[in-house]
Amino acid sequence: MSRTARTPLVTGLALLITSVLLQAPLVAAAKNAAAKNAATVARTVRDVKYLSSDELEGRGVGLKGLDKAADYVRQQFKQAGVDVSPVDGDAFQKFTMTTGVKRGKTNTLQFVGPDGKTIPLKLDADFQTCSFGGTAEIDAEMVFVGYAIEDEKLKFDELTGIDLKDKIAVVMRRVPKQGVKDGPFAGGHGGISSHAELRTKMANVFGAGAKAIIFVNDEFSGKQAIERMKSSLHKAEQDFEKAEKVLAEIDSGDSETKAEAEKKVESAQKRVKRVAEMVKTTETDQLMAFDYGRAGNPRKEAAYHVKRAAMDRVLKSALGTTLAEIEAGIDEDFKPRSALLRGWRAKGATTVDRIRTEVKNVIA
Repeated sequence: MSRTARTPLVTGLALLITSVLLQAPLVAAAKNAAAKNAATVARTVRDVKYLSSDELEGRGVGLKGLDKAADYVRQQFKQAGVDVSPVDGDAFQKFTMTTGVKRGKTNTLQFVGPDGKTIPLKLDADFQTCSFGGTAEIDAEMVFVGYAIEDEKLKFDELTGIDLKDKIAVVMRRVPKQGVKDGPFAGGHGGISSHAELRTKMANVFGAGAKAIIFVNDEFSGKQAIERMKSSLHKAEQDFEKAEKVLAEIDSGDSETKAEAEKKVESAQKRVKRVAEMVKTTETDQLMAFDYGRAGNPRKEAAYHVKRAAMDRVLKSALGTTLAEIEAGIDEDFKPRSALLRGWRAKGATTVDRIRTEVKNVIA
């Protein structure tokens, strides 16, 4: 082979060797990166599995699992070489937060009339303390303020000109004209406006100087609950009739199909009885549960929920009317019915205990 022929061969071989030598570090680096990525993935999977394990109880506030999670995070920081002593030599920044609420021992309420006679109210039967209110003692005049709505645009204002300073506001739930489609207080997507919210009503009356608030149910919601139950009963009765019809049309020789149909008839019949009983026992003036609506920032003022029958006794005496008549009147002429319940006072006490729990941030 001539020198000329060998030159390209040698050159090509040299280039190949050079290429391999140059790529070797890149291949090694890629392998190292892949190994590091794999280690990172494995560590992340391990962390997630532990932090989401049943042992940590969902890491709920007040549970031991949350403390275990904090200890674990601190340990991982420490292993990674991060300083875990910035907070007085530790990694934990501790603070407390409200994690629950319970009704205390003293929760009383009575109405005192102009002649000094009282209407004593029984807890859980005639009234309920509301957890979104506070611990307080009350003894003051009562003022009826309808739905406690202030709406300049609709020209419906139940508070202007009403003296609520250091008095107890009696407020109906929800809003006027609920039964009217696209009524003045209708909200988007078939809902109702913010005027119906308990906290809106509270902000309005306490902003006007009220010392406490007493809620009473609106009549419309109670009637609506009954109608829903009656509708459910009608549906259950229809399903029972359909099941019976299907059973009657099955050939007597098809024992398996007939047995299945008989089970469906029996189940439908039981549902009819169950819903019928619910219609009879549906409460149209149900008290809110103590912890209903407790989310958000609570008030320091007392908040009660009272049965309509109890409040009607006061309204009949002071204003010669009832809640149902007042609601009907407002729906008819869209005019407020706010008034001082002259001579009537509410006297009582509420005890709402906030449960405080220590929690901690991990600082590093």
